[in-house]
Amino acid sequence: MKKICVLLMALLLLTGCSGNLSGALNVPDSPDGEFGDRPGYRPTEVSGTLSEEEIPVTPSGRNMAFEPTAESGLYRVLTRTGDLEVLGMTYGDGRFFAMTRRESGIAVTGYDDNGTGVFAGLINEELEDPVLLGFTAGFACIYAPGQNATLACRANGTYVQLIHEPAEEVWLYDGGYAMRRGNVISLCLPNEKEPVATYTLPEGYAWVQGNQTGAWVEKEGKLHLLSADGKLSGGLSPLLTVTENGYYCQANGTSVVVNTLQGMAHPGAGEALLACGKDCSAEKTPEGLRLVLPAEGKAVTLTGKGEVTFGGRTKKGFLYHTDEGWFWFATSAMTPATLPVVSFTSLEDPLAMGAKLLLSVLEGKKNEKVCNDDHAYGTVVATGETDPATLYTALSLLLAEYELPEGELYLCHAITVDGEAVRYHKTPMRFYLDISDPEEVHTIIQDYFFSEAKG
Repeated sequence: MKKICVLLMALLLLTGCSGNLSGALNVPDSPDGEFGDRPGYRPTEVSGTLSEEEIPVTPSGRNMAFEPTAESGLYRVLTRTGDLEVLGMTYGDGRFFAMTRRESGIAVTGYDDNGTGVFAGLINEELEDPVLLGFTAGFACIYAPGQNATLACRANGTYVQLIHEPAEEVWLYDGGYAMRRGNVISLCLPNEKEPVATYTLPEGYAWVQGNQTGAWVEKEGKLHLLSADGKLSGGLSPLLTVTENGYYCQANGTSVVVNTLQGMAHPGAGEALLACGKDCSAEKTPEGLRLVLPAEGKAVTLTGKGEVTFGGRTKKGFLYHTDEGWFWFATSAMTPATLPVVSFTSLEDPLAMGAKLLLSVLEGKKNEKVCNDDHAYGTVVATGETDPATLYTALSLLLAEYELPEGELYLCHAITVDGEAVRYHKTPMRFYLDISDPEEVHTIIQDYFFSEAKG
């Protein structure tokens, strides 16, 4: 174990290749092998010497290049001279972080927004398959499963290394590392060894997403909120999936992105929501990666082969990966798109926000008012449909209809005319539609048009 710990401490993220590079990279001429006490370290884990790369390169050899592609604004990312393979990249706090394989071992390099290398160092190659998981809570987070080690690097190149108990699965949450051991999920900050929260999954439930204050867990397609004391509450519709800072509403091929960080919902066009930022969202689509700036009314779909991985929102663009490599796309190349949006400021039901957006989209299609309010006029009494799941499902089906009745559309839970329940009712100005059973919407509309054709 002591040997493993010594090897782990061979990570140096501030090491220069030679004296003439240290000024350009802001690294010391002679790396110091001594560390003081740091959160989570044990004395036996801080002993050892630091790795030093001995690669004769010019200062520009440490820089990252952005190679133009045939698509405007899209660049292929080329890491520094001597990298044999890019094992992972991420972005955060104004830095690109790249983990690469070199002849001298596995290296971690930090670059600024212009691609200039600002720090670099080696992870000893005897570490077994370290994985760059991404960026969270101010750290680029690496996990070495063979040694149960986490390595968290800051934007200035300093790092924290911790040894944890063996885990069956490790991933990032919005705050640090999540580690699964059986049905127990431990949430650990990147720079602290002890968990800040521990959840025990009830029988039959699967982890979806969580932080120190609560977690979403799933059973039979429905999401429930789990507290750290084991209490289950509420539940989200199966029409919703959740990702960090956002929700994805989806039914009958119609999707809506609800960005809780930005407080804005907009139509989706993909298979899954990858990320939501303070001004953007990223979706996985059959064609590739779809990026949206909803407040600016801009969107773009970037095609690529194979699985797409979102690497992060940079200062002036986006970092992502496909089977063809790592790419960077400039936000300045995004073009205006027709993008209806709905803003919200409170903790409203995300599915209700999705339904609200689809209402406005359907209004645009009909060029008529669409609402779900209660309404009474003469002998007609209509109770508006307010259940978010029912409303969203019905709206997704209505948007797929080839033809809709003329007039203002009222989406109802129940309709009575002269006290008698009906499935629809048409007046010169309005069309009342019972959507309490969304699967019947198409049949009801066809019945209406059939009766109109008969005269």
